[in-house]
Amino acid sequence: MSYARFGWDGSEVYVFKCVGDREHPGGWLECCSCSLAPAYQYFSTVAMVDHLREHTAAGQHVPADVVPALLADDAENFPPADPRHPASKER
Repeated sequence: MSYARFGWDGSEVYVFKCVGDREHPGGWLECCSCSLAPAYQYFSTVAMVDHLREHTAAGQHVPADVVPALLADDAENFPPADPRHPASKER
């Protein structure tokens, strides 16, 4: 699921949910082709929202609906009862 793509509503970020792999079976949120950080995988909604604030502070446009959509999907993206996922330890 994409939360933002380059050019959507003037977006300068591309954010989506990855389904996971062997190391991180619960998945992660990815800031694709991130211009700010070498780390582009975020294992909690809070971490991604904080990262998007960095984009905004750097003068890059993040559409207004991205953060509310991420927060609305938090429980689905990172189920708190899923011990396989690093985000369950961050809560």
